[in-house]
Parts: sequence; structure tokens; C-alpha cells
Amino acid sequence: MLRWSPPPLDHNEIPEICRKELVEWHRVIGDLGELLLGLMSEGLGFHADKFKEDSLLGERMMVGHYYPYCPQPDLTIGFTSHADPGGLTVLLVQDQSGKLQVKYDEGWVVLKPLPGALIINIGDFLQVITNEEYKSVDHRVFS
Repeated sequence: MLRWSPPPLDHNEIPEICRKELVEWHRVIGDLGELLLGLMSEGLGFHADKFKEDSLLGERMMVGHYYPYCPQPDLTIGFTSHADPGGLTVLLVQDQSGKLQVKYDEGWVVLKPLPGALIINIGDFLQVITNEEYKSVDHRVFS
């Protein structure tokens, strides 16, 4: 896990083999977050910079998960269901296994991987500050 902010991450703490790519990721994901939160702010009837002014773009981290092939998936539970605590979560699913599921009504829906697509989850914090206009979603990874 890399915690980019706050305070700002010293780039020397990033392994040199992937430093250039991660610094670029940090820039691009910041631009994406600003764009998405601007659109969501306008969707609530505010100006595009409302969430930015409220410092919702201040904290950023990167986490990587690896779910190896399981020869007996019926004996595993995967990653327990949860909603993310923050504002937005950006997911890049790198395989075509269809392990990510979201809660819908009383059941679970498998998200079919789409090459190159990003999945954006609304977190609990964004649900709270928007008075549930935007709702966080329970999700899980199932083997």
C-alpha cells in the first residue's frame, strides 16, 4: 500500500523499478477523481469545484490485491463483503475471472470484466456527506 497524502509521499520511498509508472498513476488518478467529483457535485446542483473546495481530493492511496487461482473454490469464502470507507474507489480488474460481485437487492451480481475498464465505487464517506444521494455499495471478491 502506498499512502500518497497527507503528507505528500517522498518519491524515493517508491521502488525505482515502478517509480515512473506510479508517479504517473498518481497524476492521472488525481485528474480522474477531480473530474468525477466535479460531475457528481454538479449532479447535486452545486458547482463543479464544491467537493474540491471541501478538501475531498486531499487523501489518496494505492492498494494492490492478488487473488491466485484456487483449485477448490467451494472451500473458500473470498474477501468478505464490505463497502469502502472513503469517497471514491477506482478499481482496475486485470483478469477475466469475474470474481468481483456487488450487492443488488437481496442478491449478488457478478461484474463481468471489460478489458481496460475501470470500476468506480462510491464510499461510505461520500454517502454520508451527500445525505445518501450517492450510496456506497457492498461488494466482495469471490473465489
